[in-house]
Amino acid sequence: MIFSSALRYAWPSGPTLDFPDLELASGGALLLRGPSGSGKSTWLALLAGLLTPSAGVLEVAGTHPGQLAQAERDAWRARHIGFLPQRGLLSQALSVHDNLQLVAYAGQRPLDRAHTQHLIEALGLGGLLQRRPHQLSTGQALRVALARALLRRPAVLLADEPTASLDDELAAQAMSLISQHAQQHAATLVVATHDQRAVQALPHARTLRLQPHAEAAA
Repeated sequence: MIFSSALRYAWPSGPTLDFPDLELASGGALLLRGPSGSGKSTWLALLAGLLTPSAGVLEVAGTHPGQLAQAERDAWRARHIGFLPQRGLLSQALSVHDNLQLVAYAGQRPLDRAHTQHLIEALGLGGLLQRRPHQLSTGQALRVALARALLRRPAVLLADEPTASLDDELAAQAMSLISQHAQQHAATLVVATHDQRAVQALPHARTLRLQPHAEAAA
């Protein structure tokens, strides 16, 4: 589940963002909407434990990530959170294959080979495994990041603009994989998006709208 109350994040030398209170049950789906500058990416980063709240209460999958020491937070994220950032954030020094294997290293457990192969085939990554990120198109890099986010069958899946760089066919495939994962594993799903295709792919999701903040980073 996800629970937040009076959640706030103050960017150093930047704006202070106040977020709406939320309670989302385990297995629920949420669409995070709002214009650029409203704090969508910041809110996702707080949920993933990549940022620490400046104030308020935030609970994700039974844990208060902002209260964990850094090493504990990293281990918790690796085991329970699938995070698809807007720009993929692949390691430029590693091949696609090794970027995927980083998930096993971070979680300190081997990957399920059958599940890994299913994701590789479903996302059309078979011919890309030996490429480095600089050899990928924006859409290909996003598909690699999506596969990486789904490898651990996470309890909470966070996706930041997952269809932004994809054509209609690949966008439909990506949203289908995201939706199927959430349904099959009772995962809590949060998708931040401007894309109506993503909205239409999750017809039963709740919507949380964030309001714009001057100079906000999102």
